[in-house]
Amino acid sequence: MFLEIMAAATAISSVFGAISGGNAQRRAANASIEEGDRLAEDALTRGRETARRYGIDLAQLMGRQRAVMAAGGVDLSQGSAAAYTAETTRIGQQELALIRENARREAFGLRRAGKNQALGLRAGASASYGQAFESVLNFGANAWTQYRQGRGGPLSPMSAPAARSSSVASNPFRPVTSYP
Repeated sequence: MFLEIMAAATAISSVFGAISGGNAQRRAANASIEEGDRLAEDALTRGRETARRYGIDLAQLMGRQRAVMAAGGVDLSQGSAAAYTAETTRIGQQELALIRENARREAFGLRRAGKNQALGLRAGASASYGQAFESVLNFGANAWTQYRQGRGGPLSPMSAPAARSSSVASNPFRPVTSYP
């Protein structure tokens, strides 16, 4: 009887351990996705701030260029001065676009990394749930095998303690005529 109780306790412990492990992995997967999203939003915010600061620097550069050219008596609306200013504007816009694109790519990578990690954790959670199911099946199969082989086991009516004689225990359907 003690062995049957221990087998049942072991099976129950295995089931609960596997389920709690799976639940912990599932929570970790959700946290990984949330962390990836948080880091991605941070990357986008930093990208916007970098672009804003670069835009200010670009405007200051263009103002200095115009001031120097105007101080030299150059007409800013035509010729090489206008081309120079237009080129500075074009390069500045390309740099701003590059800053924004790099921030977007970084955010995408951070989100993807969080989701990839979560995928692995969820696979582990599924495996843990499968182990719990396997523990239940193994316990049931072992109990059924012991019962069918007549060794008692947790499914056997003989596994319960009873004050019966050996002849009654060997044939539970024989009428009891005397008690020990």
